[in-house]
Amino acid sequence: MSTTVAAALKKIAVAVLTNKKLRRVVLGIILGIIIIIMMPMAAILSIFSGDIDIDTDRLQDIVMEEMSDEEKAKLQTVEDMMNAIESAMTEKGFTAERISSSGASLRIKRTSSSLPPSTLRSGRN
Repeated sequence: MSTTVAAALKKIAVAVLTNKKLRRVVLGIILGIIIIIMMPMAAILSIFSGDIDIDTDRLQDIVMEEMSDEEKAKLQTVEDMMNAIESAMTEKGFTAERISSSGASLRIKRTSSSLPPSTLRSGRN
């Protein structure tokens, strides 16, 4: 059985190597299979190995430039309120971890309620 398989493979190899059109078809199929297998792996590797460096100070400046005076006043009110809550929690003896986790939830609410609607729609928050 192995001799018949070897003979068949030899005939296929000779046919592929001697016929230019058939050689292109076979190489195209092999390349297509390699691309189908390798591209998702390359995409996953690039996603998980990538490093993003965001200049948050510049981003905050851009957002502040886009805000009206009324929106800036609302944001300042929320920040003052958040600072007062943090101070009160510190006075009551809460841990820094607990204070920071409550601050994160306040920041999420602040962002969605005080940023201008145009900023929220365009995804620049």
